Amino acid sequence: MDGKFTENTAFMRFDSGAWTKTRILLRNELKQIPQHNGTVFGLSVSQTVRISPDDSGGAALFCVKQAITRLNISAQGSLLPMADEGAVLEALMMLVDSQRDKLYDGGRFFAVISLFSADMSLSPYPVDSACLTIDLWYDKSEPSIAALNVCIDRTWADSEHIRGRLAQKNGYDNAVLLDRVYKKYILGLAGSNIFLRTDQYVITPAEQDAHNGITAGCVIELMRGWGIEVKECRISMDELVRLYSEGRLLEAFATDTLNIVMSIVKISNPGSDIELKKGKLAKKLFDAVRHIERGTYPAPTGWIQRI
Repeated sequence: MDGKFTENTAFMRFDSGAWTKTRILLRNELKQIPQHNGTVFGLSVSQTVRISPDDSGGAALFCVKQAITRLNISAQGSLLPMADEGAVLEALMMLVDSQRDKLYDGGRFFAVISLFSADMSLSPYPVDSACLTIDLWYDKSEPSIAALNVCIDRTWADSEHIRGRLAQKNGYDNAVLLDRVYKKYILGLAGSNIFLRTDQYVITPAEQDAHNGITAGCVIELMRGWGIEVKECRISMDELVRLYSEGRLLEAFATDTLNIVMSIVKISNPGSDIELKKGKLAKKLFDAVRHIERGTYPAPTGWIQRI
């Protein structure tokens, strides 16, 4: 992310089986905790939440409860204590309220919720001492729908972040990831879900290792509410090329927390580049989410927590 964090951070500690009361601290006060900076691999989980000013003078937290649920699922997998949903929501509201001047100054605004072990040792498991921080990140760029030029990733690096960075190093915006077993089924982009609109329906991959992003679930709900058939199914790169060659692939787009919806205008594949125009459906979805955040379009149940 190219923006920066605000000076304040929310902090709470898990000790003796319970979470302490939230404190608002300066970020530099947490430099003494290596895990807060990602020093200890495997003992830290995080989720990012979009925050937007609404037209009533408040702020909208986008799918924050879903993000906390996912944080806790990851925490259980790492043998970390689960976060208290009510305490996290309260801490978020306190932190956002302390930074309202930045929120209403334009740009993009996010909360990064991190849960990590407070013990440098790797045992005992499960850990009985942990910390949770919430950091606010923002930049001055206004949200707009991006046009992506992506490539097919065949590096097979372990980290999606690395695979995305390698694509950018070679002049692309991102990479289309394929499954590791057959090396032909589409999983998504590095860090993003992918959607393909054909002349009959919208397809999104349903492979075991495919992304299951919160924003992706939201746009699927929107599309189905608009009467658009969405198929969550396996699709290979060969099938994608065939749909394109037959003129049946109308548009492709990706979704994630930071950018909401992004049009894919080119997929660089050796011998069979796929070139597309910015799609109307991607733009409609992007605009709908932005209007929901601002409170000018009805939000489906459970999407928005308002401050």
